[in-house]
Amino acid sequence: MIPGRAMPRYHKEIGDFDICFSSEYIRKTYRSTDKSNIITTLNHKGKTIKCQVISLFIKGLDIHKQIQRELPFLDYQKVKYLASRLIDLPKGTWLQVSEFENSADLNSIIEAGYKGFSIELPHTVMVDGKKVDFIEEYERMDSNKNQLPFTIHINGGSNWSWGRSEHGEAHLELKKNGTAIDKIFIPSTKYWSSASPKIQINLLKSENDKISRKERKKIAEWLNVDNNLSRCQSTWNEKNKYNTNRVMFIY
Repeated sequence: MIPGRAMPRYHKEIGDFDICFSSEYIRKTYRSTDKSNIITTLNHKGKTIKCQVISLFIKGLDIHKQIQRELPFLDYQKVKYLASRLIDLPKGTWLQVSEFENSADLNSIIEAGYKGFSIELPHTVMVDGKKVDFIEEYERMDSNKNQLPFTIHINGGSNWSWGRSEHGEAHLELKKNGTAIDKIFIPSTKYWSSASPKIQINLLKSENDKISRKERKKIAEWLNVDNNLSRCQSTWNEKNKYNTNRVMFIY
């Protein structure tokens, strides 16, 4: 958890909002969290990762000494390397060290291109004087509000609804004010990674042809950052794992 970083989120009671954790809130949550009960996933609401949290700490002024204290089995060069990767994170960042049950699980995650995990923790926010309790969710892949006039969802299915009984070509559902307006079909990694920016725009076919080329360009830019394409594919696969004709991606 990084203090001061705003993240787009969604809640059924309050709709779209940005959440930003202060260093004071992170420290308070850290102190009240039992590490033995922490659940770790790949992107919120993903498959639970088989790993054990062996260390938690809040970043202070000397990250080098903290790593030496928390991971005494590392040699000097590895400590130096880790410190260089974490040095730019602000003071007050919550860092976690996890140990995997087997190396195959870890290698499969690395090969899939994931750079981090999600910790499932409950939060409470005040909205118009009302307390709202929630656990972060990431199946709704929202775009920045200043980029697109709609929100992007991954619900699964080929109709304007969702459920395990559905199947169809993998797609993103685009909604405006809660109403579905069109679908963008999710491309495979094979074709996407080898395509030029112009061809990538053409790969983003829409079902109702209501998405302009300019908007598809913005979606293409979004898919190219933060591993979003793989996250969309993984979420679709997870939500459609019980479908007879589910779409599976190899990437």
